[in-house]
Amino acid sequence: MNLLKLPDHVLNMLQHHPFWALLTLAVLGWYSSITIYVGIRGAFDIKHMLRTLADQNRDAPEKKPS
Repeated sequence: MNLLKLPDHVLNMLQHHPFWALLTLAVLGWYSSITIYVGIRGAFDIKHMLRTLADQNRDAPEKKPS
């Protein structure tokens, strides 16, 4: 029964090579979760960095152009 409408070669791999199929799915899941984690964490780090730079710029004495 093909509930997900997977191509025949994918179904063949899942049925005849279950170890490699599960390993492939596990790696794809791991890579996807790490990519999402790094993206979210990076966004928070950039937000924090920009806030810190804005605070430093606000606290710095203004220089008059010469």
